[in-house]
Amino acid sequence: MSSITTKAPTRKRVRGTSSTKTVAPKRPGAASKKPSQFAEKLAKSITALSKVQDKFADGVSALAELRVGAIDELEHLLTVKETELEFLEQEFENQKRQRRLQVDMDIQEYGLQKCVTILGAQNKLPVDKTEFETLQRLYKELQESHEESVRRAVHDANEHNKQQLEAMWKSLKS
Repeated sequence: MSSITTKAPTRKRVRGTSSTKTVAPKRPGAASKKPSQFAEKLAKSITALSKVQDKFADGVSALAELRVGAIDELEHLLTVKETELEFLEQEFENQKRQRRLQVDMDIQEYGLQKCVTILGAQNKLPVDKTEFETLQRLYKELQESHEESVRRAVHDANEHNKQQLEAMWKSLKS
């Protein structure tokens, strides 16, 4: 006969309940298989964890490369935009300068016409500078000659009145 004896299943009471559970007896070879299964599962878990760690490290390095690439791309884009801005500022200044020159030329060409139109609207006349100076000089000469004429006329009238007064005095005295 063999030396292995088998036990019959036993019933154990489950704590905290009123039910019972049937428990099979332990097999003699079952205890020796558990450590090897545990070691195998542990090895598989460590291998899986190692693979996950490798993938994570690859992901981190890919993210770092992506970050560096993105930063480089953004710096390049910033440089391009700064260059574009400088070009646009220069173009704006050139256009501004050209427009000022155009305005000056338009003022020279059409300014006199517009001034004449504005003066006409205000019931005024434009006069050339030399013509204005000539008119001013003639006005002063006429004013001076008029004042002289008035002085002479007043003087002559005073003399005439004196003579008449003297003649009246003579006729009264005689």
